Amino acid sequence: MENADVFNSENADFGIMPFGDGFILTSDRRIKGRSYGPNEIYGWTGKPYLKLIHFSDVNVNNNTAKTKIIDDVNNDFHNGPSAFDELSNTVYFTRTKMVRIRKSPMNTDPTSWIDYAPKGEFVSRLEIYYATHNKGSWSDIKPFEHNKAENYSIGHPAISPCGKIMYFVSDMPEGFGGTDIYFSLLGDDGRWSKPQNAGENINTEGNEVFPYIDDDGTLFFSSNGHPGMGGLDIFKTTGAKDKWSFPENLKYP
Repeated sequence: MENADVFNSENADFGIMPFGDGFILTSDRRIKGRSYGPNEIYGWTGKPYLKLIHFSDVNVNNNTAKTKIIDDVNNDFHNGPSAFDELSNTVYFTRTKMVRIRKSPMNTDPTSWIDYAPKGEFVSRLEIYYATHNKGSWSDIKPFEHNKAENYSIGHPAISPCGKIMYFVSDMPEGFGGTDIYFSLLGDDGRWSKPQNAGENINTEGNEVFPYIDDDGTLFFSSNGHPGMGGLDIFKTTGAKDKWSFPENLKYP
């Protein structure tokens, strides 16, 4: 294994995706020559919010590349990771949404006019969006039909080689654990079907995250629920939809 220096910075860099002659990366780095206002800085890290960044003219030998934030796609908060479907020139990507959560009223007397309910708090939830790429620009940005940020997160999209199956991660109710991998099918009308759980062979009581589908249909994902070396390990499995072989730990390194 070698460090891919041309893509890495002192900040968080992950979710690299081939795109045309270059790559799209998720990162919270600062882009040279770009000024950042206070609303563009994430309070927990003191660094910019995660953005999707396009790398072009990549030269691995000289560690050089042109980098540009994809302003057409990124919103004000965290963005990424993403997946690109070459067949439809569509990028699927994760966005963070700030959702106001109201706690239950502390005053349980239904006859009282006094509302002792505390003010609503905000929580970060994930949603999937998709956009069409045409001649260097992104357009027709739409939300995934089954986003429900008021109740749970949906993110980390991965697209099958045929472009007809989207795998993603969610903590929606009735799963096997913290976050599970789900899938949805693209219909002839261009709409995605109701999400279905990808099954107990890959989902555990822990967290399954960051799915990726290889060209031959192999599913790679991270999990802290399957036996591993600690924390999140990378696994692979073969199959489709909710029928998968028992995941194989990719082991060191």
